[in-house]
This record gives sequence, structure tokens and C-alpha cells, in this order.
Amino acid sequence: VNIIGGYCCYQLESAVRQAFHESRLLNELAERDGLTRLYNRRRFDHNVERLWRQSRRDQSQLTLMMVDIDHFKAYNDCYGHQAGDDALVRVAEVIASCAQRPLDFAARYGGEEFAIILRGIDLEGARNAGERVRSLVAAQCVDFDGKQIPVTMSVGCSTLSDCPEPSTTALVAIADRRLYAAKHGGRDRVVAEG
Repeated sequence: VNIIGGYCCYQLESAVRQAFHESRLLNELAERDGLTRLYNRRRFDHNVERLWRQSRRDQSQLTLMMVDIDHFKAYNDCYGHQAGDDALVRVAEVIASCAQRPLDFAARYGGEEFAIILRGIDLEGARNAGERVRSLVAAQCVDFDGKQIPVTMSVGCSTLSDCPEPSTTALVAIADRRLYAAKHGGRDRVVAEG
């Protein structure tokens, strides 16, 4: 009886452990973008709210960088969707490498747009981080039929102290407005004020 009971307990524990691992895997798949492996928009929305509340409580700075690949539609049309996917993956790798601290966070916001959240960095630090990301992406090239095709991007930055009203919606709106200012200003640049 003890042997049978021990065997049943072992099987039950094994089944519970497997279910737990499968559940974690499903959660991970639900929170990640399938192509870039960055977090997806749903996870971004959840994390930005959580980090916003934490930063306000701790009175620490929170920075959001909105990043968009320049002329991506034309890039896709000219070189094909595979080259476009390669460009997205390379940019995502650079963006992920720039969000390495424990509370930093990178996500694919949608299409060719990405978001990076950095905690404890002011506007000047955000501008420097944006320039670093921009220059690292500019150094990346996508191989297309033996040609090295450059990829550029525009970056808009906002910080918690930029927001006239305390909300994540304002933080995103300011970063988005600055992103489009970077695009209208000639692309391949960072805008962190104005």
C-alpha cells in the first residue's frame, strides 16, 4: 500500500509540475511578439501602468521612448517581407539590449513601432539612451541579395516630469508627438523635448 501510495503521489506531483510549466509557457507565449520575441502591446500596457504607479510612489523618474523604423513600408515594398522581417528582428535585438536593467522594459508596440521604458533616467539620459539605440540600429544592416541595406529609425522620448497630468496616456501621447516631430524633422533622429 505504501509503495502504491508513494507512486501515486509521485505521479500527481509530476502532473502538477508539468501543468505548471505548461501554464508558464502559455503565459510567456501570450505576452511575447511571435517575430521579435519582445513583449507585446498587451504586456506593455500592463507594465507601463505598474511602473508608472511605482515611479510616482517612489518619486523616481520614468522615461518612455517610442521608436519607429524609418520608411518601413517602402523598405518592405522594395526588398520584400522577408527583408522587412529581418529588419524588425535586428532592431528588436538592439532595443532589447538597451533595456537590460531589472525594471527596464522593451516591447513591440505595433507594426514597425517599438517602446522602451527606462526607470530612473531623466530627459538628458533619455536623449542619450535614444541616441545610443538610434546609432546601434544605424550600424545594423540587413543582407538582401548580397547587398547590405541600412536601417534607420526615429525616436521620441518623454519622462514622468513632462506630463502636465499624471497618466500613462499623457506619457505615451508626449512620446508619440515627439516621435512624429523626429519624423517630420528629417527622420533618423531623437526628439526629447518640444
